[in-house]
Amino acid sequence: MDYATPVSGQLVFRRAIGERRNRDYSRPEAPDPWTYSLGVGVLHAPPGAVIEEKVLPVILGGPGRAEATRTLAFSGKPSPLDGYGIGSSYCSDINHLLNTMEVPSPGFPAAMLAHGGLYLRRSRFPGPEGTLTHIVAAVMRTAPEQLPEREMFRIEGTLGGMRLVDPRPMPGAYPIGSTPATTLQMPIWEARDGLRGFYSSLRLDLIDACKELRALEALPERDAEQERRLAVLARDEAGNILGMRRRDTEYGRFVALAREMGEPIELPFDSYLTEGEIATQKAGTRRVVEAMLARNEAPRAPAYGGG
Repeated sequence: MDYATPVSGQLVFRRAIGERRNRDYSRPEAPDPWTYSLGVGVLHAPPGAVIEEKVLPVILGGPGRAEATRTLAFSGKPSPLDGYGIGSSYCSDINHLLNTMEVPSPGFPAAMLAHGGLYLRRSRFPGPEGTLTHIVAAVMRTAPEQLPEREMFRIEGTLGGMRLVDPRPMPGAYPIGSTPATTLQMPIWEARDGLRGFYSSLRLDLIDACKELRALEALPERDAEQERRLAVLARDEAGNILGMRRRDTEYGRFVALAREMGEPIELPFDSYLTEGEIATQKAGTRRVVEAMLARNEAPRAPAYGGG
C-alpha cells in the first residue's frame, strides 16, 4: 500500500462482550484495563489502494497528552481470515467476520498500546468520485475511554495515518439485540447523493453469483449451457443462500404474491437504499402481508437486508 494515499470514511463502535473475547473486559470490577470494541464503517480510497479480504493489524494512537487526535496506523503483516479458523471469507457477511476475527497482537512492546485489526471488503456503494468504497469490520483492544460507544467518527488523512475525528452521538447505532449488520444497513453512511445503507455485506463475487442464479431461474426456457450453469451455481454458496429462502414454502408464497402485485420485495444484494427507499420497501412488504392475511394464508415476511 502507498501510505501517502488520501482516504476518507466513517466508523462507529460498540463494546464486545462474550466468550469470543475470552472475558468481559468492560466490567468495572475487572482488573484488566483493556476493553474490546467492534466497529463497522466505510472507507473510501482510490481503486487498488488498499488490501482487501485480509485482517490488517493496526495501532490506535490518542487521545491523550501526547496526541490529541485518535489515529489508526497499520502495524504489521496482513493475514488471511482463514488463519482465524473460518475456513473461507467467501460466504461470510460482516456478522460472521466480526464474530470470528481476533485481535492480532503486534508483539512486545507495541502490544502495550491500543491495537486491533481491520477487514476491508469492496462494495458498489456510491462514494466520492474516483474512489471505491469498502465496508470496514474492526475489532479493537483499547482503554475504555479511547473508543466511545455509539459515536460516529469521520475518517480523514492518509493510509499512513487515518485520523478519527468529529465524533458525534449515534444513539440509534447497534440497537439492543441486533447484529452489527443492522447498523450497516441503516441509512447513516454518506454517499454522493445523501445518506444510504447497505442491503448486504456479502462479497461482490458471491452477490453476482446470486444475481446470476436468480436470473437463470426466472427464464421461462433454458438451453443446455444455461442448465449446466444453473446446476453449478445451485451447488455453490449462492445456491445455499437462495436455497434457504426457496425451501421455505411460506416465504415462497410471499414472494409469488409480491411479484403478482408488482411489489419490489426481492432486491439485488448490492442495493444501497435511502431512508425513503427503505420505507417504500417496508410499505410494500406490509401490503403483501395484508393480502396474504386476506387470503387466510400465514405470511412470513423478510426482514430488510440481504446478509
